[in-house]
Amino acid sequence: MPRIPFEDLPEHGRLWVFPLSRSLSDAERTTVLAEVDAFLAQWAAHGAPLQSGRELRDDRFLLVGVDEHREAPSGCSIDALVNRRRAIGRPIAERMGSGCSFCDGGDMDVDVDVDGNVSVKVSVNVKVNVCVN
Repeated sequence: MPRIPFEDLPEHGRLWVFPLSRSLSDAERTTVLAEVDAFLAQWAAHGAPLQSGRELRDDRFLLVGVDEHREAPSGCSIDALVNRRRAIGRPIAERMGSGCSFCDGGDMDVDVDVDGNVSVKVSVNVKVNVCVN
């Protein structure tokens, strides 16, 4: 069972933040989270399952985290995550970002221009990837 509740992920993990261009409808939210759950249930790095979780925060930010101490994601597994996110977003015309910046712990301020000039401030103890257009 590689997928775990997001709140059960350790503080030493790695986090991807995908901002959405708008809040999702109830039907879109259900579809997106089911697709993400299905991906995380089989997400692996070189055949080793990744212990991961997801959360939709403030109805505008999809968070995906992984416990790097159990198994670190590989470049290929990270590419698979980003590609899957793109595929999920296409049918509902979401601009969930394609570029990523990286922060290895500490405080981080991220200004994200997502149809509403959303400004995000993140204070974390984990490695963070913020994915935006």
